[in-house]
Amino acid sequence: MNSSLTVRELLETASLGLELLAGEQGLGDRISWAHISELEDPAAWMDGGELLITNGIGVPDDAEGQRTFLRRLHARKVVALAIGLRCELLPETLALADELRFPVLRVPVRTSFVPIMRLVLAANQDAAQRKLLVSLRIFDTLAPRVEPLTPRARFRMIEEISGYRLFLVTPWGESLLEGFEPAPAEVAAALPEIVADERSHPTVPGGTAAVLRVGPRVAGVLVALERSGAMPGGHEVVRNIVTIAGLELRELYREREVRRRKGAELLGKLLAGDIEEDSDVEHLTAAGLPPGAAFVLAAVEAPEPYEQLDDELNNQLADRGCSPLLLAEGGRVFLLLAERDLPVLEAVVGDLGLWAGASAVHTNLRLSPVARREAGWALMQARRRRGERHAVVPFASDVGPDHWLPADIPALGRMIERILGPVQAYDAEHGTELVQSLRVYFEFDRRLKDAATQLFVHKHTLSYRLRRIESLTGRDLRRIDDQSELWLALKAMDVVAASPPAPNGAAPARGRV
Repeated sequence: MNSSLTVRELLETASLGLELLAGEQGLGDRISWAHISELEDPAAWMDGGELLITNGIGVPDDAEGQRTFLRRLHARKVVALAIGLRCELLPETLALADELRFPVLRVPVRTSFVPIMRLVLAANQDAAQRKLLVSLRIFDTLAPRVEPLTPRARFRMIEEISGYRLFLVTPWGESLLEGFEPAPAEVAAALPEIVADERSHPTVPGGTAAVLRVGPRVAGVLVALERSGAMPGGHEVVRNIVTIAGLELRELYREREVRRRKGAELLGKLLAGDIEEDSDVEHLTAAGLPPGAAFVLAAVEAPEPYEQLDDELNNQLADRGCSPLLLAEGGRVFLLLAERDLPVLEAVVGDLGLWAGASAVHTNLRLSPVARREAGWALMQARRRRGERHAVVPFASDVGPDHWLPADIPALGRMIERILGPVQAYDAEHGTELVQSLRVYFEFDRRLKDAATQLFVHKHTLSYRLRRIESLTGRDLRRIDDQSELWLALKAMDVVAASPPAPNGAAPARGRV
C-alpha cells in the first residue's frame, strides 16, 4: 500500500490554505518528498516525485525563461510546484502547466513552508525507510565473499536492488569493464555534453548519468536507466552506486598502472636489444604481440609541455581496448603495438593534438632498435608538418633528406661538431639561440620576415644572428654550397636526437644535440 500524499490531498488540507493556479489534471500524482530551493536550476537536484517549494528568487521573469524552468522540472518528474506570493508566473507559463498536467500551487502568506514539509515527510516514512534499506543492500555487495564477485556480477546485484539498468562506459559510450554493455546509441549521444560541462543537466533518455573521475582525469560515466516495472531508488541511491563505480575504476587504473610499469621495463629491454623471448612472451602476448606478430614502434610528442603524457596515452588507448607497451623518455613516449592497433593510436593522437611517427612494420622483435630509429625519423617529419597533428606519420626510407646521411651516429656527431660546433659553443657560453634561429630560418625557406615572426624577434635582430653564424662557421648563407652544409648539419642533429643512447662503454657521438 502506498501511503504517500497525492497533490490533491495536499491541496485539500484546509489548514495550509493552498490555491491551485494551474495543472488540475495532475492532482492525482503522489508526492514522495518536498524540496525547498531558490536555485535557478533546481531540476538538476531532483530525484523525481518531489514537490518543489520556492519563493521564486531563482525563477526567471520572462515567459521563455519560466517555460524552460517548468519544462526542466517536468522532465525530472517533479510532481508539482508550490510558489510564494513574491513569485508571479505569467499566463503563458500557467498555460504550459495545464498542457503538461503539472500542478502549480500558491502558498498564502500566513503559511510557512515548514508545515508543508512536515506533512509530506510524515506521509512518506515508509518510502524513506525503503531508500535506507536499498542503500544498505547496495553497499553490502562490497562485503568479502568466499568467491569474490566480478565487477559485472556485483553490478547485476545492484541492478536488482536499485531498480536501474546500469552501464559503466567511456565518455563516448563504450564499455569500460569486461562484461558490461555499451550505452544505447541515444544515451551515448548525450554523454559528451555532460562530460564537457559537469554542471549541465545530467539526464539522459530514460535515466541519469554521473561523471566518474580518477584523480583529475575523467575516467568514465555511470549511466543509470530506469527499469520497466521496477521502483528506482532516485538520486540518493544513484549517488551510492557512483561511489561503488568509483572504487571499481580505481582498481581498474591500479591494474593498468601495474601493466604499464611492466611494459615499460620490457620495452626498455627490447630497445636495448636485450630480449628473453621465453620469459617475456606472456606479457607480449597480452599486449597483442605473440611471436611473429606484425608490430610497429611509434614515437609520440606533444607540441607543448604535457605532464604525464605516458599515463594519458596509456589510459586513452586502454579505454579503446588497446594495451601497447609504453616507455617515456623525457618528453617523448615510445609505444610498441600491433600493426592492427595503429588506427586506434591515430585516433588518440588526433584527439589530443599530438605529433607522432611510426616505424615500418616488423615481425622480429629483435629489430626493435631499428624500429626505434625509424620512429624517431618519422616523428621528425611529423613535427615539420605544421598544423597537421591528426595523423601518425609513417616511416618512409626513401623520402626526405635523412636517408642521404650516414647511419653511423658517431660520424654524424663529428659532422655536427665540424660545421656547427662553434655555434653550439657560442650558444652555451652566451645563452643565445643561434642554432634555433638558423633552424627556423631554413624551415621558413629563408624568408627573413616570416622566420623572425616565428622567433618573436625583429628581422634586423635575426639578420644580426645570421651574420654571427656566418662569422663563427666561416660559411656564407648566400652560397648554395654553404647553405647545404649548414642544413645537413641541422638534419644530422635531428637524426642523433632521434637515435637511442650509446650503450654502456661506447663512445658517445660528439656535437651537442
